[in-house]
Amino acid sequence: MMKKLLCLVCVFSLSACQSAPSAIVVNVNKPIPALFTSNNTDDCYQQLSLRLAEAINYPVHVSPTVFSTASTMSLESVVQRNADGTHKEGQSLHKPNQFKLELVRQQCLLTQVNKQWQSSLPLCLCQSSH
Repeated sequence: MMKKLLCLVCVFSLSACQSAPSAIVVNVNKPIPALFTSNNTDDCYQQLSLRLAEAINYPVHVSPTVFSTASTMSLESVVQRNADGTHKEGQSLHKPNQFKLELVRQQCLLTQVNKQWQSSLPLCLCQSSH
């Protein structure tokens, strides 16, 4: 009698586990906003500078505080000026280039907002910004 009762409890327990809501499962492939960890090296920031330069086709130097408090950043285009300070003819004033740092499967991913450009940053360490 005791064995039958124990078996029934086991069967009910297993069926209860199988009917648990699937919302508990986290999608590890979904990008989440990220920040750089405090122990990143100069190599990380050099790699970030190179990736940003590739994206906007212009040299970039970043501060070691970039992506330390926010998961997004903006880079404004350099506008060349005449000697008197006015904009050179033909210089267009574009919107700033916006980038976001995301975490995907424990890897840092740099994405240009509203563009099809993305790049991984394997030399950098990231953490969720949440």
